[in-house]
Amino acid sequence: MLSNETASGLYPVPAVETMCRIIESAEAGRGPEPDKIAKWAGQQSGRVSRALCEAAAFAAEEMGTRVTAVLTESGLMARRLSNLRPEQRIIALTNSQKVQNELALIWGVESLLAPHADTTEEMLKLGEKTLLESGVVEKGEMIVIMAGRLSGLGLSSSVTLFTVGGTLGQSEA
Repeated sequence: MLSNETASGLYPVPAVETMCRIIESAEAGRGPEPDKIAKWAGQQSGRVSRALCEAAAFAAEEMGTRVTAVLTESGLMARRLSNLRPEQRIIALTNSQKVQNELALIWGVESLLAPHADTTEEMLKLGEKTLLESGVVEKGEMIVIMAGRLSGLGLSSSVTLFTVGGTLGQSEA
């Protein structure tokens, strides 16, 4: 370990300089930025969840949004989106305290508890209200909303552009 080198080794100054670079890189949370398209291209896995996450990340970047909201019961889609390391904030909306606690450990994912919804429209309204009340988004702001498999709701396996405070069912073209 480098820490032993600083205490008794022959090269304490280069060891400390190396540790400093490692710490600064780790605290920044990102390595060098690869070409943005190359980051997604060539990574095909044949999974619907991967395709949805890539679509959400690409849409967020293309439209210049600040937030991608992930409607999730299990946290899986938020975890998968996190693997792509998008520049936008990842906000997971869940009605499970257990899932919220688990997502606290995932890179770049912020989770918010949202009330349980019985319909897609209700879920979008409650999610929007939760995002607004938490100060994550502002009225009129465009965000990306994505969802994986949601029990019995029509929004499952989808990515959409959504204007906060706009009319439900109308996304941007």
